[in-house]
Amino acid sequence: MQKKQPIIITGLHRSGTSFLTRIIENNSVFFGKSKDANQESLFFQNINKWIMSINSSTWDNPKSFIDNIDSNSYAMILDKIRILLNSRSNFRYFGFKTLFNKKDFFSLNYNWGWKDPRNVFTLPFWIDLFPKSKVIIIKRHPYDVSLSLLNRNIKLKKRDLLSIKKNIPYYLIPFLNLSNFSNLGSLRINNIDDTMKLYDLYILEINKMVNQYKSNILLVKYENLVLDSARVLSEIHEFCNLNS
Repeated sequence: MQKKQPIIITGLHRSGTSFLTRIIENNSVFFGKSKDANQESLFFQNINKWIMSINSSTWDNPKSFIDNIDSNSYAMILDKIRILLNSRSNFRYFGFKTLFNKKDFFSLNYNWGWKDPRNVFTLPFWIDLFPKSKVIIIKRHPYDVSLSLLNRNIKLKKRDLLSIKKNIPYYLIPFLNLSNFSNLGSLRINNIDDTMKLYDLYILEINKMVNQYKSNILLVKYENLVLDSARVLSEIHEFCNLNS
């Protein structure tokens, strides 16, 4: 049976990536056993966080790898990602049972993938590892994304303030290499200008990715997905070979 390469879903936060992932997942595509509330595989999410941290980067303060990394450093990161993918820690994607019966991402014969907005900035590594991967980038009107990001961040900051009263083991902070420990909100997002600047950074990187990996990428507009879903989903199915 033919080996399957991943379907990678990405785009700026609040652009409809979770909505699209749920739709595709209902069409027999496996997006991981352990996911967060935003449909993001915890296994790939953590790898993406680690990759971005090497570049002193986070989802709310992203930096491009393109033209900003030497070939030796790039190869080193790529090798480490390959080791992670082949390690038994991949049970976080496949499920606990595979801790003892390890699976291999490079020999899967069913449709699979993951969703993470951080893929916008880590995509070169993933396409080098999976050259025939199918990448769906969803875009949404900047004003809608910016307002949604701002409103979400306001709510998350309120939750952060309330969480100080809960039984959270802050004493572990000195012992763990964690960023943003227990904090849900971003301190970098305080007004609509902040979210618009963040939107521009993602769009700039998306344009770079499209120019470099055009054959791997399908651009989808959120508005079209909602208003003309039959046509857009048909394009997605054909692009990802989900009909075969």
